[in-house]
Amino acid sequence: MIHVKVNAKGALKSIATIVDGLDLAVDRGLSRTAFKGQEVAKSKSKGSVSKAIGVSQTQDGYELQARAPHSVFVEHGRGPVQAKPGGVLRFVVAGRVVFAKRVRAARPRPFMAPAHRVMTKSRFVEHELSALIRGA
Repeated sequence: MIHVKVNAKGALKSIATIVDGLDLAVDRGLSRTAFKGQEVAKSKSKGSVSKAIGVSQTQDGYELQARAPHSVFVEHGRGPVQAKPGGVLRFVVAGRVVFAKRVRAARPRPFMAPAHRVMTKSRFVEHELSALIRGA
């Protein structure tokens, strides 16, 4: 005769270990996802925009932010800009102050969109959960 036993206590202990570790595993996966997005966004941008890209922890998880005020114009581009009558535009290029009556449109140079694509496709949460389950 063949006997098979199931160890209910061992199974329950493994389940308890998994349940206890879920929050931390998900948090680690979300954190890794956000910081991977930051790495991609910084690699696709430069200067003050790149320096202003950061990750913040929120109540719901993590948030990737481009905090430079002009980030939106770099990401999406902008139309031409003309100074008000009698005025001039002033900005800094390569450390030099430049004055102009008007500037041409700036093409988009996306840096957050590629980061979003990478973050959406990342599997860091799944990897953390798999590691948790394998270790239980």
